[in-house]
Amino acid sequence: RNATSILLKGGDSMGSPSAAELDSAGLREATLFAKPIREAAEEFIGTALAGEPYLAVHCRRTDFPSAHPDSTPTMQAAATQIASALRQRGFRRVFVATDAPAELRGPLEAAIGGIATMHFFG
Repeated sequence: RNATSILLKGGDSMGSPSAAELDSAGLREATLFAKPIREAAEEFIGTALAGEPYLAVHCRRTDFPSAHPDSTPTMQAAATQIASALRQRGFRRVFVATDAPAELRGPLEAAIGGIATMHFFG
């Protein structure tokens, strides 16, 4: 029997393989972003983030909280965690990749704004 598709349930909560696992399978190169994407990222880091150390955060706000209500922090809890990580590391910039609408970004920015400059993507 030939499979043409595979259903992977719970894939949104799977962890990534370790670097050692990727290396042993010869897959590390397959996980690299294409060169134009890496170059655009480096340019963004150099300009928008001023080449300074930064904290990167992925904060899903549309489908994920309803699908995983017990393990997804509220926006206020996320802000607390982000602020703590910024203080621990002494960073002044945070990059937030999110699908949050503007009305949810505002409270996050208000909670973090005095600590660091925020940059949103998404």
